[in-house]
Formats: sequence, structure tokens, C-alpha cells
Amino acid sequence: MAIMKKISPQKYAQALYESVQGLNKSEVDAVVKNFIKVLIKKNNLKLVNKIVLEFSRYWQEQEGIIEARVTTVEHLTESLRKELEKQIKDHYQVNKVSLEEAQSEDLIGGFRLRVADQLLDASLSTRLDLLREELK
Repeated sequence: MAIMKKISPQKYAQALYESVQGLNKSEVDAVVKNFIKVLIKKNNLKLVNKIVLEFSRYWQEQEGIIEARVTTVEHLTESLRKELEKQIKDHYQVNKVSLEEAQSEDLIGGFRLRVADQLLDASLSTRLDLLREELK
């Protein structure tokens, strides 16, 4: 009896990414339909959400895109946003930054920046909390 290895969501995502490179929309649609048929045939349709997540991650990695989220008290100005994107691009050596903005008055001032799995907390609220701890 042959032992079948399970294919991970990462491997499915990579295979799908490589299969659609250079194709037009109708060709991509056909590849995706066939991909879904393969998942059904191999009883792996339950992995579709994980595959989509891994596909997105792999696509961004291959295209040199990084996701970032900045939280501030007020909206960033356009020039500050562009400078932040440039700094992230230079630091992480990527082609593009997908920057999401959020606002939170709890920060009091400063910002929190999350890039990939790193967090830079330069908020005034965190600095005050640290100062309170030192003074105890």
C-alpha cells in the first residue's frame, strides 16, 4: 500500500502561485477552478482558508511587499506617511509597503508601528507606564 504524504497549505499556496504566473484573468480563473477540483478530489477543501492566507503571504514575499500598521492619535500627513513608507522599504529592503493607518486617543502622543511580527511602541502612554514602573 502506497503512503500518501499530506500536502501542506504552504505547498498548495506555492504551487498555485507558480501556476498563475504570467497568465491572463481567464487563464487564472481556469487554473483556480482546477485547483479547487484537486482540493476536493484529495479531500483537502477544508484547508482552503489556510491556503488563501498562505497564498497571500507567499505572493507578498515574492513581490517584495510588506504589511505594516501604524497607530497614532491623529491621521498622518501625506508627507509623513510617504516618509514612513520609505523608511520601512529601506529597512526591510522591499519594493512596496502596504501601510494601514489606525487612530487611538489612548496613545496620548507618539505612535505604534507593527511591521511583520515586530512592534515598535513609541507612544507617550507606554513611556508614561514605564516611568511609573521605575518610580515604584
